[in-house]
Amino acid sequence: MRFTHLSLKSLVLAAALLSPSISLRADWPQWRGPNRDGTVKSATIPATWPKGLKEEWKITIGAGHASPVESNGKIYVFARQGEDEVLLCLDAVTGKEVWRSSQPIVYEMHEAARGHGKGPKSTPVVSNGVVYTFGISGVLSALTALIFVSRLTVGEPTAGTNLELEAISIG
Repeated sequence: MRFTHLSLKSLVLAAALLSPSISLRADWPQWRGPNRDGTVKSATIPATWPKGLKEEWKITIGAGHASPVESNGKIYVFARQGEDEVLLCLDAVTGKEVWRSSQPIVYEMHEAARGHGKGPKSTPVVSNGVVYTFGISGVLSALTALIFVSRLTVGEPTAGTNLELEAISIG
């Protein structure tokens, strides 16, 4: 199992400092930001650039290709830990885990894709207080605060015919 170690705040700070189109004051609720164009209109460019960045916190995320997203002071990260797909909700300032949703997902990689790993490829989306994820095997989940709203299983990646809807409390 390959784990990615990220300091999310350092990653966000580096992006903010290196790109004049990104600001820490705006939510980044989906892939490439609020408008999916990689820009924030309210960006502020620092008068002087720092010589380096200070790491504020660091956590082990897991395997996958999903980008972290931020909304209302919370960072959401979607990854694979062992045989589970995990959505973590972290405090953006401290990096402390606020809550997590974990679900065992059996997934057998196609031979041609094994180099990419079994982790999720889809970045979470936050809209109206609900976090949506789409897992590697076609499971669509929606979570809000400490309550799990729903999970829709679209079916096997090749079949696409099974539909299953469930609602569970995680808090």
